[in-house]
Amino acid sequence: KDLKPGHIEAFYRFLSTKEGLSQNSILHYHCNIRKALQQLYVKQTIPNNPADLISNRPIREPFVTNFYNEEQIMTYLEIVKGTKMELPVLGASFYGFRRSEILGLKDSAVDLNRRTITVRHTVVPTTIDGKYEILRKDCTKSRQSLRSLPLVDIFETAIMEAAERQEHYRRQLGSLYCNADRAYLCRDEMGRLLNPNYISQKHKALL
Repeated sequence: KDLKPGHIEAFYRFLSTKEGLSQNSILHYHCNIRKALQQLYVKQTIPNNPADLISNRPIREPFVTNFYNEEQIMTYLEIVKGTKMELPVLGASFYGFRRSEILGLKDSAVDLNRRTITVRHTVVPTTIDGKYEILRKDCTKSRQSLRSLPLVDIFETAIMEAAERQEHYRRQLGSLYCNADRAYLCRDEMGRLLNPNYISQKHKALL
């Protein structure tokens, strides 16, 4: 009941300056805070919604996309050739796959007879009760994201070569090899599904 607009504004400044969050991220906080306070206002627990009275609301920042030309893409593909980053980079380059979509690809998503690849499963990082977890979901970000696409030759070849590397790792590691994630295409040398954060961090370092 003692919450004032200035308190909320101070919190947003803290998120921006101390936590380094973008305006888009802070806007998510604002939407949740406003919705919670609105419920209290409707119940007449508070006289007004202080989130509606702040003077500097977070403003959505427009996303500006930068594209690489053909030469740059080919250079990048040469760098990741034969590594666990090859499939993620190819998926982004040829299909525009999101990180969650490329990591969610399984053997069953590839139809060699029809020569298609289908996005139907995603892998998303999240924090639950302060603990980092990876959610594996048989759904996509939107209904439009559920789609089948032509299987291009270079992606098919990369899938086959990645499978051969995994078989080599499995023979070398024996019982230490992780069989639980064998259905996924994007795995590390231990056979484990690639961590979403690894993709982002390694991508940034490679760029």
